[in-house]
Amino acid sequence: MRGNRGFRKKPYPRRGDIAEAIIAVLALKPFIHPDDLVEEVRRELEKRKFYVGLVSAKRVWNEYVYLVKKRRIYDVLNVVDTGRLE
Repeated sequence: MRGNRGFRKKPYPRRGDIAEAIIAVLALKPFIHPDDLVEEVRRELEKRKFYVGLVSAKRVWNEYVYLVKKRRIYDVLNVVDTGRLE
């Protein structure tokens, strides 16, 4: 018999979930400081009922750079080297 009856684990966010959270954070807070982005993305993912314990800063930033390079978002934080986008 299991002790955690009725308890369901929170899902781990996939790449698309992190991308949606980044877009949502930037839509709500367009003037956010780059140092605060990772924490705000984690908060957004928690609001969406995801487990964020293993979501690293590197993973968030890699997804941000990917979104900028694929031109899904504009680099509002000015952290991506635009010379290498071409």
